[in-house]
Amino acid sequence: MLLIKRHIKQIVLGIFLTTVFATHAQVVEHSSGIQLKFKATDETFPENWYSEEINAHTTSLPNSEKKRSTAVLFAALDKYPLPIIQEHLIEIYLFGVLEFFNQGYAGTYSDNTLYMSNGGVDEGFTDGFIEQTFHHEFSSILWYAHPDLLDTMAWKKLNKIDYGDGGIQALIDDNDSQTFDTYYNERGFLFQYASSDLENDINSFAENLFAPTLEFRNALKKHPVLRKKMALLIAFYTALDPSLKSSFFAELPLVEL
Repeated sequence: MLLIKRHIKQIVLGIFLTTVFATHAQVVEHSSGIQLKFKATDETFPENWYSEEINAHTTSLPNSEKKRSTAVLFAALDKYPLPIIQEHLIEIYLFGVLEFFNQGYAGTYSDNTLYMSNGGVDEGFTDGFIEQTFHHEFSSILWYAHPDLLDTMAWKKLNKIDYGDGGIQALIDDNDSQTFDTYYNERGFLFQYASSDLENDINSFAENLFAPTLEFRNALKKHPVLRKKMALLIAFYTALDPSLKSSFFAELPLVEL
């Protein structure tokens, strides 16, 4: 899950994207059948997420953000072979605000569903940030579906410091920076938040593999340990589909956050 701690291939879309999004509760990506939903119901989240402790809360995605959000997510989906999408994902919910444990989240997931928020560019929800959030959360779904395809033992041996107590605790302790940091790079992590647990560590590489920033690629050049982790994750994706190989990721355009 991607916590919010900040003041926060272009593709040809169907003709329906030119319609007035304000009247739509959902749209469908035509090739995969993935549903993008903009409105929560009483059954949107797993039942226990409505408990007093978790306290799931959302606000509607602003109408002005529906078209942009949809375009970004359709482009992100297009980076995966169709069978991977169809096997592992059913729907994506897009909200203006997404909160659990009284904390704001950029995204999270459950089974074959992704939940994401977009508070607008002024709050840090740029196209690049939204796309990275998608890849971040989708990598968890893929990893839990195929844990044997990633050599986590070799991955953890590359760490020079121990993991923390998870993303929520990192937020509580104010140890959740997502700024690239030489201290963490030298110890096998892209940034502080990635060191909170194994899943967030994997997520941090996945979001940058599919939507790379210049900062990410520069960090890889400087730190062999990061390149080794990247190679392990690429091997995971290649095992899922042979087209997702090193050359594919090397040719992806940079994004700006």
